[in-house]
Amino acid sequence: MSIEYRVFDKSEDYRGALSEVAGLFAAVFRRPFPYHGWEQWYFRNPYGPPVAILGYDGGQLVAHHALIPQVLARKGGERCPYMLAISTMVDDRYRDLKIFGHVVDALHKVALARGIPFVLGFPNAKSLVPFKLMFHYRMVAQSPLCTWIPEADGAPAQVQPIPGLSQADSEWSYPTDGTYWAWRGHSTGVRCVSVNGIMELAYKGPAAGVLTVMDLEADSTASTARGALASFAQSTGSTAVRLTQYHAGLAGIPLNELASHENYTVRMTCRELTRPAPRIRFSLLLSDVF
Repeated sequence: MSIEYRVFDKSEDYRGALSEVAGLFAAVFRRPFPYHGWEQWYFRNPYGPPVAILGYDGGQLVAHHALIPQVLARKGGERCPYMLAISTMVDDRYRDLKIFGHVVDALHKVALARGIPFVLGFPNAKSLVPFKLMFHYRMVAQSPLCTWIPEADGAPAQVQPIPGLSQADSEWSYPTDGTYWAWRGHSTGVRCVSVNGIMELAYKGPAAGVLTVMDLEADSTASTARGALASFAQSTGSTAVRLTQYHAGLAGIPLNELASHENYTVRMTCRELTRPAPRIRFSLLLSDVF
């Protein structure tokens, strides 16, 4: 078995292979190809074009991996570039660590050549182990994804739009400027609000009655954040809230009120290339999955 690898670092060239990528995605994940999501991350990204590596056996695409340029920001306006590892796929008939290792290692070298300090990734359960053992990705944060059914609170939510969530001085996070929100909210409809003056929320939806919490910050001295989230969810017509266990804890939601969503765990991992990564906020906004 001899695999030919091709690296794409221009969006227009990669777009020419999109039909092949869609076929591999459908075969590997057994669901329809998310054209809108690909358009968002690969072709509308304001931080630069993707770099992708495709592996072919003859004329058939059997492997794919990509890095997407991204930016972290902190208070004061300082910024730090990084790349996000996404869309790692290997055809079931070609599953071996040599192919996986080649595509991942090749793009690490591209990132190093560009002076990228580190790569973030949100691997699923299957790819987590090889990313950790072969390439020393370390776990930054992980939390089960859950569903919460809010009880009727009665009190109306007082909602105020905000440009982004509050940030600790030592914390790095996604940007909160117009460029970022015009891109990140283009297809997902992410919005940021303050609720009752005690909770800040980045959310999307509701879709099919489910409100998805992308990020959350609550006043640690307030005992009513849970009620504020319930009131807000009800004001949007939502009957359920999807959020990580970590964010549920910030809102004061007890574990016994949470149900696992498809046994899925959100894992934020990091591979340092030229220097250690800073302290990074755990948010679904950093992941391409949401």
